[in-house]
Amino acid sequence: MPPSPGTSAAAGPVAAAAGGGQAAQWHLRWPGRGRRVATGAAVVVLAISLVARFVAPPALWLDEAQSVAIARLPVPGLLAALRQDGSPPLYYLLLHYWMEVFGSGAAAVRGLSGVISVLTLPLIWRIADQVTGRQTAFALLVLWATSPFAIRYASETRMYSLLILLTVLEAAALRAVIRSQGKWPVLGLGVVTGAMLLTHLWAFHLVAVIGVLALIELRTHHRPAVRVLVGLGLGLVAFAPWVPSLLVQTAHTGTPWAGQQGFWTLSVALDAWAGGFDPGARLLSTALVLLVALGVLGVADARRPAQVLLVLRPRRSRCQLLTVARARWWSGQW
Repeated sequence: MPPSPGTSAAAGPVAAAAGGGQAAQWHLRWPGRGRRVATGAAVVVLAISLVARFVAPPALWLDEAQSVAIARLPVPGLLAALRQDGSPPLYYLLLHYWMEVFGSGAAAVRGLSGVISVLTLPLIWRIADQVTGRQTAFALLVLWATSPFAIRYASETRMYSLLILLTVLEAAALRAVIRSQGKWPVLGLGVVTGAMLLTHLWAFHLVAVIGVLALIELRTHHRPAVRVLVGLGLGLVAFAPWVPSLLVQTAHTGTPWAGQQGFWTLSVALDAWAGGFDPGARLLSTALVLLVALGVLGVADARRPAQVLLVLRPRRSRCQLLTVARARWWSGQW
């Protein structure tokens, strides 16, 4: 909406409140010079975040040392050891062959996760650019590049960076299956789904959600939904050879996914995403919730590409967002 009479555009955001129960709306301006400064600052931050992915304490911690101990075994021994460890084999097999080339020093074994994390960044950019446009893709790239969660696991000898990469590839494969014809996109979705499941069992949660959404869309978008379900089914077939080992793991190892979890895990996930449990991390996780709320409430103004229209309405879904943000605040024990 245009600036109100008597309000200077140079004074900052332009606010106008419509009467009669209508929504309050704000234009958030983004001047050309400010955009250039922000872009330059973002490039510097991106460079620093890339370096941070390869910086870590010199010694491996317990889980990392366990990963290396398993990965250095011959492949038959590696698969047998994992039956007592609780994890699927894909990351350990990749680490096994990585160590044959680069060695088993702390920097070498952590380098696999760092390289995988760096490879994820252009994929995130590409997919976001295709779906939402360049400006949003750039914002998402900066947010993910600077994420304490991503940086932490990029510098650890664990499978989580690989799982993140495969999740991004899953999004790309789903888009290809829905938008394209032929068997290759479906086969690609099956390969990526199987790789996710063979990296970490928590990937079953994502696969289940995708499957439920595809089932819901069967009536209105029958053909794409069927193609998605076939791709997910191929992924499950790829995981099937690991099922006997999974049964042994479930019966004899203390796998963290075997027990029931509660709503409190949402707060734990936000803390992990923000990089820990200290006050600074809790403040960041609260800011992330507020950013999500801003993303839901913000609408781009097509008439003025450099502006965002912020619309506030007392809808039930938005009240729920505020409730989550408030719960996040109290769970941080401020």
